[in-house]
Amino acid sequence: METGHPLAGLTGGIACGKSTVAAYLRKKGCPVINADKVGHLVLKPGQPAYNQILEIFGERILNEKKEINRQALGNIIFNDRKAREHLNKISHPPIAKLIEERLLDFSRFLDSGKSVFLEAALLIESQWRTRCDKIWVVTAPKDQILQRLQLRNGLTAEQAQARIDSQLRHEERLPYADVVLENHGLLADLLKQVDLALAQLEVMES
Repeated sequence: METGHPLAGLTGGIACGKSTVAAYLRKKGCPVINADKVGHLVLKPGQPAYNQILEIFGERILNEKKEINRQALGNIIFNDRKAREHLNKISHPPIAKLIEERLLDFSRFLDSGKSVFLEAALLIESQWRTRCDKIWVVTAPKDQILQRLQLRNGLTAEQAQARIDSQLRHEERLPYADVVLENHGLLADLLKQVDLALAQLEVMES
């Protein structure tokens, strides 16, 4: 994703509140590219990654329409590090290509020096951090994340923990953070932190 355009990374662990921050950024008029949604596109039938993924994981991950069942695939990769690495190796290059194409859609912001945000859970692990001028990290207490995962995704405590364990630990993300947004469950407090970070960003870009 080679680009000279200003790019701000938005990342954090699963169920930490990234999507809440991203939605608020959009409401404030900031362009946000969701890497996860871009990732859905490369899994579709007819895409090169689709066939490569099938070669590794087999038809057990397909639904009745022969589409990749992301939940079935997730159940595999969240419990198997090697399988997760295989999937990332296949999917990350086409995802990066699509993100680069999406950046071109925001030429008005890019030409004025304004930042576009890239929301990506694996921003740091995938080395996309090297493409970002700044990185925002959303954090949340572990017990809050566990509870949210179980309620939101219908997971057992063990399944939720496996998803948490598959990602970087909170302490491993912080050294890369230019901005840390602490989500303790109070929406107003989280959004106040976003407002402050945006104000600082505007000063830097002016």
